[in-house]
Amino acid sequence: MATVPKSDQIPVTYHQYHVDAELVSADFTRPSARKIEAESYVSLEGTDDHYSFQKAEPFNANGLVSFRSGYTRVSGSKSDVTGWVTLATAVVEGLNILDVITADRVVAQVSTMHPLANGHVPGVTFLGTQFENLRINGHHIDPKMVLDICGSKPADDALYSEDSGFLDRIEQQENDILSLGLSSQLAAQYNNQLNYIGNIRRHARTYGPGYEATLKCSLVKSAAAPAPMKSYGNVLQIPDFGSVTLCVLEVEQTWDEDGGDPPGGVTTYFDLTMMEITMSSVAEGTVQVANVGSNGHTHP
Repeated sequence: MATVPKSDQIPVTYHQYHVDAELVSADFTRPSARKIEAESYVSLEGTDDHYSFQKAEPFNANGLVSFRSGYTRVSGSKSDVTGWVTLATAVVEGLNILDVITADRVVAQVSTMHPLANGHVPGVTFLGTQFENLRINGHHIDPKMVLDICGSKPADDALYSEDSGFLDRIEQQENDILSLGLSSQLAAQYNNQLNYIGNIRRHARTYGPGYEATLKCSLVKSAAAPAPMKSYGNVLQIPDFGSVTLCVLEVEQTWDEDGGDPPGGVTTYFDLTMMEITMSSVAEGTVQVANVGSNGHTHP
């Protein structure tokens, strides 16, 4: 099968940006049916350097979800030193979800860097990503962050799905969460993810047309919560409310017919959501808070 170019320091002559950010999206079915579509969404597509910033006015969706202010920004620019750099940021200030989940500030930020040579697979940083005064039912939650879970850009332009260090770290994260005594439903999800990682390891370096791999992990190692709440790594279960999953990161790698020389190569997309909330008691519905994504493709 065709492979991604390796360690010959092949210069990159073309890069296309893809980056996006949004503050809040939601779908409530109870107590009031309300769908919120990607509040303050901004994106950047194309080959030209660009910077976009959007300030959000105070937002209130029937008292279900509100925030005092916020902003999104996206940019893509070429550096003669580091290569092509993208940045996506989503900042929510004064967040309130049904008076159960509140935060002074939630920041999601991802930046990718495609080098000038061997730049098909980017390096990534989540510097700036943070929670300020996150509270659930009035109790302070202090998430322990692991912003470096992806590590350095894999050597020789290898994929993240074949980087043993990255796979080891997310596998350990899954095992640590499983050891905390999850419900059978959640345990099945995490066991499925472990099986998926094992399958990725067995099929490393066999990418070609149709290749697709999505590795899921978190930028939060743990988030202790007082009883009666239960904490499982980055997952918090709240009685009479539902669950909150913090800092969900998906590293998606898919075959792109336009990349590489000869045509065809794998692009890498980093998708970060600061809070994924599922409600199933006092209310029903889902909420996503502060989502950012970044990738790009290059050739030859």
